[in-house]
Amino acid sequence: MYGHLRQAQRRARESLKQIRTEGIDVSAIVKATREHISGRTFREALFALATVTRPTNFDRETDTARELMEKFPLQGILGGARIDDDGRIVAHRTAAITSDENIAKQVLWERVVEQVSLRYQFAVQAHIVPAIQQLTFEHFPSLRDLTDLVVNNPFVPNDHEELFAKGFLAGLRWSFPEALSILVPQLENSLRHLLARDGAEVTTRDKHGIQGVIHLGTILSDPLARLETILGGDNVKELKALFTDQHGPQLRNRIAHGLVSDSAFFSHSAIYAWWFIFHLCILPVHRRFRGDSSPEGEMAHAAESESANVVARGSDESPSTG
Repeated sequence: MYGHLRQAQRRARESLKQIRTEGIDVSAIVKATREHISGRTFREALFALATVTRPTNFDRETDTARELMEKFPLQGILGGARIDDDGRIVAHRTAAITSDENIAKQVLWERVVEQVSLRYQFAVQAHIVPAIQQLTFEHFPSLRDLTDLVVNNPFVPNDHEELFAKGFLAGLRWSFPEALSILVPQLENSLRHLLARDGAEVTTRDKHGIQGVIHLGTILSDPLARLETILGGDNVKELKALFTDQHGPQLRNRIAHGLVSDSAFFSHSAIYAWWFIFHLCILPVHRRFRGDSSPEGEMAHAAESESANVVARGSDESPSTG
């Protein structure tokens, strides 16, 4: 019987049609982004890329999702299902009509996760891709350049520097299958590294005495919210939305199990995920230079300020979900 179900699912998936909507003209924002990167030294350009857009503001996204649910209540009455490219059901969309407070919170979170994918699309098209293109047009980064940038970085465990550098270099060279295959597992290990430095226990032991390590889902669902005190609440929610939540791209499990197709590595969510890991890794370096009275420290602060201006100019034309 299950075999018949799978055949029906594949046929149903093939019969689905794409719905296209009119796009947003982001040419002015793309131009501003390119100008923002242009003419900088390589390190300045890297800092500018790391701050060329802001991570998601989840309070704002939650308010927007709540407003949309109130404005269009019929859209959520029956719930629904999320299917993958093979027709499998990978998540159920919770119906919005409920009096249970916990279920209502889950409904709202699901809508937020679905909604931020629109923000990823805008951020990638208007900011991240043009920034990468301009940076690599003017500079020819090497593995040594990027390794030097992540040495003595609190986000990068000792002896993992070259792995991060290879992942970042692959992204700059537009090889996102290689980049994310390296960086997503390294991200998970880095989060354990941060928690261990903060005094948390990141290992486990089963009934046979075999010891392992906690995985990303456990890290991000920690009821003590220890990681939020290290990275901030929005960054932890971004990690959930990108890598583990079944209503999002779920990149951690899909990459780990070989379920991401070659083309899917170039999706908006995948490219945004590469940038977000880059952002988390470069930010401590950026802050270190900002606290430095040297010209390089002043440069890093200026790069962040100008990046904020680029985003501010673009926000007037961005989707309401951004």
